[in-house]
Amino acid sequence: MTVTDANYSTANGAGCTATDNATITEPAAISLVVNGDAILCNGDADGNVSGTVSGGTFPYTVTLSGDASDTQTVTTDGGSYDFTNLSGGSYTVTVTDANYSTANGAGCTATDNATITEPAAITVSITATDVTCHDAGDGSVAVTGTNYTSLTLYTNGTAGTPVTTSASPYTFENLGPGRSEERRVGGG
Repeated sequence: MTVTDANYSTANGAGCTATDNATITEPAAISLVVNGDAILCNGDADGNVSGTVSGGTFPYTVTLSGDASDTQTVTTDGGSYDFTNLSGGSYTVTVTDANYSTANGAGCTATDNATITEPAAITVSITATDVTCHDAGDGSVAVTGTNYTSLTLYTNGTAGTPVTTSASPYTFENLGPGRSEERRVGGG
């Protein structure tokens, strides 16, 4: 860039001038990585959306919005972010950097989506068949249900051997008298 004063003549190039160079730079584009982790059981709120952000100009403002939660915001100087205790559903992560203006919505921003999956609900129905005679040991408990991966029969508060199955119905046989109940372990 060249600067001249009032004595400078464009006709012959004579007069006072000063020259200097300037370089206009730009930050790297914002890079946003988003991961959604599934919840453990249907109806829980133990999912999370996490990831990393780089590029642009820090600090960054990372905002999470979704159909199952209120908007949450964190500020970071780069690196990682983590939103926890989320329900299953679809989420949008938006990051803005230090050059973003909330007044006019202009500046550097990046957006990505994450889905937190939720397993199907476990359903179960239990039917007991009584023993035929005193001390006969021919009773049974039939379990009918969906979306389970293993069953454990508890008799009088004592756990039996877990059975890995998704078969429905499944029958525990050769049971003696006593209070029995089925507990589901694992999910859909």
